[in-house]
Amino acid sequence: MTTPTQKRLASATAARQTAADGSDRSHRRWLMVGLCFFGLTINYVDRGNLGVALPKMKTDLGLGAGAEGVVLAAFFASCAVFQLPAGHAVDRWGEKIVNTFAVTWWSLFTALTAAAGSFATLIVMRLGLGAGESGGYPSSAKAVSVWFPTRARAFATSIYASGARVGTAAALPIVAALIAWLGWRGSFIITGAFGLVWVVFWLRFYRRPREDAGISPAELEYIEEGGARVEEKEAEEENRDASSVRYRDPAHVASIGGIQNFASNLAGLLGATTTGALVGLSGGSFAAALVLSGVLGLVGAFSYLVIVQRIEPLPVRA
Repeated sequence: MTTPTQKRLASATAARQTAADGSDRSHRRWLMVGLCFFGLTINYVDRGNLGVALPKMKTDLGLGAGAEGVVLAAFFASCAVFQLPAGHAVDRWGEKIVNTFAVTWWSLFTALTAAAGSFATLIVMRLGLGAGESGGYPSSAKAVSVWFPTRARAFATSIYASGARVGTAAALPIVAALIAWLGWRGSFIITGAFGLVWVVFWLRFYRRPREDAGISPAELEYIEEGGARVEEKEAEEENRDASSVRYRDPAHVASIGGIQNFASNLAGLLGATTTGALVGLSGGSFAAALVLSGVLGLVGAFSYLVIVQRIEPLPVRA
């Protein structure tokens, strides 16, 4: 007579075999990283639309050169400040909840920018946008950590991160076309709507592997055998089995992502304010600002050679 434990082991063995040869394996993980890709694409379209619309806006709102720099820096200031709390929130409440709130929040502030009638209201809108967009990267990093085995995470990360580059490149033609059609105020309403539409798909399709009805046993086995982390509660239940250690990846991947992106947004804040100051001091020339940014880039590259040593996985203790 076959016991429930034997049936479970037989099922796990069969799933492990199909996971190894790729047969009967679904591809739900690619849907999830695709959602993250489009989310970050919209993220960067919404943060970049001001740069395209600003020449039109400064006339209507009476913005000078100094005010432009402050407006651009406001986004990076709030994004940097909220980056660490956003990462912690993702680790605590999960990527689905936090990303839903974040994208809805920044999309509303993008659309509300259309109502800006002064320098002060524009600053408020940019601060709100930066606060919301701080949740994008940590949520995507968390999604990859639960949907991809460790050996496939670099490629998955490159997919969702490329959304930032696509969004930056797409912002210029998309926003320029919208401004020509609807004016700069209309362009913010339309780009804000992009994120709200995306939220509908995120809520409809995003699940964690063990909650997803469309995932096959083979894909689930492939993901978890490769070191993707499951819920801490589930891992504790499997603690009697030494093999459960493979599920014990750190639960703080989103918080770490928040630290990384805090640095990048801090650089965006300092870059905008420093450039504005140098241009003002030099009588309108960008030469000093460009030289400084080039030198700092070389210093950063050199730091990788000197400070960052060989990176290898830590050994797993039995």
